[in-house]
Amino acid sequence: MDDFNYYEYGAEQKAEGKFRNLKIFLLCLYFAYPIAYFGVIAYTRIFPLGALIPVTLWMLIYFTWRYVKPDYRYVIESANLKFFICYGKKTKNLMLEVKISKAAAIAPKDELADAIKEFKPQITFNALPSVSASDQYAMLFTDEKGKRCIFYFVATAQALKLMHFYNSKTVVTTTEK
Repeated sequence: MDDFNYYEYGAEQKAEGKFRNLKIFLLCLYFAYPIAYFGVIAYTRIFPLGALIPVTLWMLIYFTWRYVKPDYRYVIESANLKFFICYGKKTKNLMLEVKISKAAAIAPKDELADAIKEFKPQITFNALPSVSASDQYAMLFTDEKGKRCIFYFVATAQALKLMHFYNSKTVVTTTEK
């Protein structure tokens, strides 16, 4: 692929806010599950069922833990921005696909605060790995159904360069990456 027309950025969600609380809840569930299972076994007196505890606990962890560590990826490819949320290595959900030229504004989140209030987005897409992430940007656009949307992301110099190429409304600033 042509390097100029392709860019990909990914970041794993930090354990803060609802993701921290969800991790704590799941860890408590993983601890309480065998205890409750032993209680059911003791009550029913079907002791051979205890052999299933490791397998069922493994299944519980395997199918739930990946949802507390999402990986956010956005890809810029031939004037399109695609946003994916990846859960583990197997699940990759396309959340957003939009033409960069259709954006009403692409600028640092703080600079767009008033415009965001005025724009009143109906749908929010968030690719920020942390509330305190540096170089937070926002992109305001209207989707094909006519809904006003906002996309928060971490900007890098290469991403801003491509976005500015496809949309002259992009505010280019210096970034850490």
